[in-house]
Amino acid sequence: MHQSAGQAAHGSRDAKLKAAYVEAGRFCARQSERDPSASVFKISTDNGLAFDDGGAKTPLSLFHIVSFAEKLKGTKQIDRYDISGSDVTIHFNDFGLHGLKSFAKAVQPAVPRKETKPQMHERLLEAFKVAERKFAADKSAPVVAPKQPTQQTATAASLLGPILRTLLHGARSADEVARLVSIRARVPMHKRGDAWLENGTTFDEAVQHAMNYLIGRRLLAHPTRQVGLTIEGRQYAESFETFSADGFAEPSAPQRPVPKAKPVVEPRLLSEQEMLAFWESLSEKSSRDVLAIWRNAVRITKDKTRVKLHEQAEVMIRMISNEWDARIAKADLAETFRWPDANARRASVTEEGSKTWSFDVMVGDGMLKEMGYRVGRNGLSTPVRQRMLSEIFTRSLPPVFPKPYMDQWGANGSARRLHKIADCLAAFARNAARLPGNYDEAISDWKEDLEYLHDAHYAGRYGFGWPKSAEASSASLKR
Repeated sequence: MHQSAGQAAHGSRDAKLKAAYVEAGRFCARQSERDPSASVFKISTDNGLAFDDGGAKTPLSLFHIVSFAEKLKGTKQIDRYDISGSDVTIHFNDFGLHGLKSFAKAVQPAVPRKETKPQMHERLLEAFKVAERKFAADKSAPVVAPKQPTQQTATAASLLGPILRTLLHGARSADEVARLVSIRARVPMHKRGDAWLENGTTFDEAVQHAMNYLIGRRLLAHPTRQVGLTIEGRQYAESFETFSADGFAEPSAPQRPVPKAKPVVEPRLLSEQEMLAFWESLSEKSSRDVLAIWRNAVRITKDKTRVKLHEQAEVMIRMISNEWDARIAKADLAETFRWPDANARRASVTEEGSKTWSFDVMVGDGMLKEMGYRVGRNGLSTPVRQRMLSEIFTRSLPPVFPKPYMDQWGANGSARRLHKIADCLAAFARNAARLPGNYDEAISDWKEDLEYLHDAHYAGRYGFGWPKSAEASSASLKR
């Protein structure tokens, strides 16, 4: 369509949203072809529509359909759309119907032109003739064996002359001599520590061995940390053409300690008694220690290499949730927050993205940061992040902030809790989009997690307005 489905592959949306728009546009175009007089079309998640997502088919969700309708409304191709359960009814205007017809033609697959049998036979015959001519040309050409490069065996003796010539320009440290000689010998800097001689001696060790020989012949001296030529060595270096290595012996194979293999610590399942002891010990642990155990347990549930620990990690997560419930019941939340800095006299940006002077100044980075949620290049993997968000939504939270702040998060699994998490992610993405620098990876993670929460916990259950991400906000500003 003009600016939605027809140009979805060229728009600024991410790949998933582009593919979803195209699939929804195709569905409307097919409906229009069946009934040219119709202007109202219903799209439902029950239609079985799916779009290609990196080789896998992803079902079209209510979020995708509503986003598609919003896009059409923003480009004035529809008058309105209505949502009823999992159905979205879209009312197209004349401009939109014209766009549907254009889109239907644009997405029709190209049909290869049929060839008659004589045409096909003629093409095959021409292809055989070309192959025969090429074979005859290759057969008549003389066969030339590839020239094998001559490789000279590296020796420490070959470094004696380059060392003397290098020191003609003044005394240098031993490491600087090795660096300059490596340039003369065309040894890459990152390979100076690798085996250079056949017996395993490295390039730097060979240079040191050669310098020791020259010192023994009184051609080099090192009265300080610098290595330099003696008078005899300078005269020799200025006159010789081929260095005479009398009595020089190549270095022997270095004796290197065999590194001990680190013992592999196999994951161990705790016994029933150990699990009970762990549960009883939670009440004695600090909030920081309990949070660290919780983060590790969440990571384990998404670690495919530790499948046999998944069930144990799930049990630990439930135990910690119960422990947090017990602490909330017996503790005054107002007394559990970290003591504020008296010098912090500036407004802070809250998780909602607004500046405030209230108690949010005292809670620092907020609940998501406290729970270990991280995005971007150094963040958590997608499965771990999304599992963590699901746990934050459905289970109890640690009482580590003042009561007014904790009240903002609502009860476990409540609309208020989900709304709070979604608002935080959307605000993070919007604020990052306004900052200088490249935050594309972090913004992409926040948007991906926002979409996950919508499809997994919001769609079909709640009716509050789903927050817009950074991309939707910037698109509305442009309009």
